[in-house]
Amino acid sequence: MIDNCAFNYRKVFDPDTCQCTCQPDFVVLPGGGCGIACETNADCPTGRCGISAGGEGYCTDNSYLPYCTPCATDEDCYLGCSAINVFCENSICRGAL
Repeated sequence: MIDNCAFNYRKVFDPDTCQCTCQPDFVVLPGGGCGIACETNADCPTGRCGISAGGEGYCTDNSYLPYCTPCATDEDCYLGCSAINVFCENSICRGAL
């Protein structure tokens, strides 16, 4: 049996649901990837907590993706960038940790 979850960073196979889920210390990002949730900058290893267009806090290294910015929604970023680890913050597509 091939573990397809192993191909997805920070995902593990959940035998109860027969699906890939985020490892316990991570949350599902809007695009389906797994990131670090936060409420304040102190919650993040980089010291930067970004608030997504959907109102959720995700740790970021403050990187941005210029080819899919500006954005109005998180969907603009993960569909426009074809990336699962991004979110929209103040019209800028940010990379999540």
